[in-house]
Amino acid sequence: MGSWAYLRVGDLVLRSSNEEADPTALMLFTESDKKVEQITLAESLPSQSGEQTEVEESDENDGPSITVIYRASLQVVKDRLEFMGFTLPLVKELFSDGVSEHLA
Repeated sequence: MGSWAYLRVGDLVLRSSNEEADPTALMLFTESDKKVEQITLAESLPSQSGEQTEVEESDENDGPSITVIYRASLQVVKDRLEFMGFTLPLVKELFSDGVSEHLA
């Protein structure tokens, strides 16, 4: 038995982990964004915009797996990021600084 966590935007996986979901990423979601599902191992994870997914896998004898999905629209996540101070101009500046520092 194990668990996997994925942070996705559409079909693009931004981050994955074989441990628990990133608590920082979960700060972008509320309890109303949460959905718990049972899936079989043969089923794949849904692919929706702006979601953090945590899957607890089971052995064949354990039955279905439990999937916890946090899903919000890109606009909602963008608004929440901006409220937390992560604006596009700031991110561009920090990215540019990081590139410059790496090249130096």
